[in-house]
Amino acid sequence: MDGQIPPAAHADLLLIVKGWRDSLKELAESGKLGLLPASGKFSYVITIDGMEESELNDQAKALKQFLPNLPYSKNSLKQCLERILGIVPQIKATCVLPWGLATALDLLLFDANETPQISQLLYQADEQAVSYLAQRFFEEPFSRMALIHIYNLKTDHPEIKLPDINGRILTLTESDVPLVIGESTFTSKLHYAHTGNCFLVFESDEIEESENWLSDQWQKASEFVDLLRYLESCVIDIDYACRFYKPAWTNKIRKIWYRHYGPAEMASTARTLSPIGSDATKAPVVH
Repeated sequence: MDGQIPPAAHADLLLIVKGWRDSLKELAESGKLGLLPASGKFSYVITIDGMEESELNDQAKALKQFLPNLPYSKNSLKQCLERILGIVPQIKATCVLPWGLATALDLLLFDANETPQISQLLYQADEQAVSYLAQRFFEEPFSRMALIHIYNLKTDHPEIKLPDINGRILTLTESDVPLVIGESTFTSKLHYAHTGNCFLVFESDEIEESENWLSDQWQKASEFVDLLRYLESCVIDIDYACRFYKPAWTNKIRKIWYRHYGPAEMASTARTLSPIGSDATKAPVVH
């Protein structure tokens, strides 16, 4: 058994890895591998398996009709996903739903960008693949962060802890900002570098998230920024917020980006940032 993976979950992961590989092999031998998309194969099958025929296009219908012939269905791989989510809190936190866990398997086993050793991994024994998955699932404890950009704040300290509000100010590098915002470029095209790279960070390890969690963090940040105004000679404010998850790969599964909180969304904390040019008065909508 792998460290933090219970024996039952280990057995299900083993069944999934072997069953999915056998399913891909059978699709290839039947000349139907082309029915799968280039990426996200397992998550795609999970998705169409739960849809009605009337909701599917012809390609998806053809694949769904073939599913009962595959180890995917014969070995009840979807039920394996559900059982794992029910008994391993870390995997439940990172993946949430069967589709999320299927996406994690696509990502960690078959995505060359996430797994540089992909060519070797695909041909390893199933036990080695499961050990690799266990390592990736537990490479960091799950946490959810709210990162709220502080406009015009600059500091020489990379991190300033704020125990009174259970938060910290984090200064990101230029290359860190697009990772947080969710851009694929080396430097951000949405973030205005001249406004500084300081973010107020609030972090939680709770799996369940209340509907107002990010709004509550925004309110705390707004109150904190009110105090900063007395310490700085320039205009200090907050202009957008986003979530970031750990382990980092979780963001490709769980991340839900929130539009910046402006006057229309949160009138109680709405502000007018007079120094910002007209092109920047609307903070970017990040998806």
